[in-house]
Amino acid sequence: MTISPRVKPFVVNGLLALATTGLTLVALELLLWLTPYRSKIPLLAEPRNYWVNNQETGYDIGENVPTDSHHFFDAEADVWSNELGCFDTPYTTSEPTIYLTGDSFTWGFGDFADKWGTVIQNTTGMRVLKCGVGGFGTKQELIKTTNHLETLSPKPSVLIVGYLGANDVEDDALFPNYTVDQGYRVRDTRLAQDESVTYAIKRWFTIHSALYNLVKNTARPLIVALLPDSWLNRSGIAPPTKPSIDTESETAYAEHLQNVLGFKTLAEKQGSKLLFVLIPSRNELRETQNATNNERLKPFLAANNIPYLDLFAPLQEAERAGRKLYWDVDGHWNNEGNRFVGALVSEHLLREKFLPEGAPVH
Repeated sequence: MTISPRVKPFVVNGLLALATTGLTLVALELLLWLTPYRSKIPLLAEPRNYWVNNQETGYDIGENVPTDSHHFFDAEADVWSNELGCFDTPYTTSEPTIYLTGDSFTWGFGDFADKWGTVIQNTTGMRVLKCGVGGFGTKQELIKTTNHLETLSPKPSVLIVGYLGANDVEDDALFPNYTVDQGYRVRDTRLAQDESVTYAIKRWFTIHSALYNLVKNTARPLIVALLPDSWLNRSGIAPPTKPSIDTESETAYAEHLQNVLGFKTLAEKQGSKLLFVLIPSRNELRETQNATNNERLKPFLAANNIPYLDLFAPLQEAERAGRKLYWDVDGHWNNEGNRFVGALVSEHLLREKFLPEGAPVH
């Protein structure tokens, strides 16, 4: 097929424009791989196959995953898992233990030696089973803890729940909130289920491209606000992964409270003392967002005789005194924040006599 002389310049210019655009995008992608924005890429952010699908919780940490690097915006740290599917050392003790569950604030985002669970273990002298899972809500935490406590012997003397009101209610309402695709944890559960070419392309870019994830996370709220829902659903930009759920509704919150209460039932059944540790997000602590769900939960805990430790006041006081307890960008506790919280919780456990008599306090 011949191209007319009049059309040929347009074709050539079009191809040159496409090639230039493609090379520019590749250059931007490679540049982002050399910056902290690489943490936007599951391929680089988290070790492949660290996460596995789970029929009960939607996903979980795999068992006996070897040590690898977890990259996030502010730093990187080694992560692994033991035979319990916890980011912890192997479980080999028959001594009294403390079982610690929670979400990403309990899981990691820092050096293992500085995790608040590790600090509690070193301070109290009691083995702490550090079984937080990034992204878990209270319902998932209860399921995993129940399964563990059915098999652990002896049963934990103390059960600690790290509670992040900023998203635990939402995570329960959207349960399951993540899935695992090709060995990586992803938010969009349809990515692992839809076999269409469109979703195959989205899966690839979600896992491999920093630029795609950066643009998606930045532009998506604007696109969702401007375009009609019907078009968004058909295009796959905002697929309905769940039926429409009002995560702030009284029904959703009532179901969430049953999960909270489930921990009391579990602790009583296993003969363990229970402590909820109420964690404020960085935005809540710096008063750019109210700690409404932590405050909302406190009367329920008190009415049901569930002990709790609210970290808001001591963390805010420390930050106002100049201590830097959260990562600059990521928003989780940094190593100093973990150590600070570990000391606070250890002091509370000792002062309120949570530990069994004869515990080898260091």
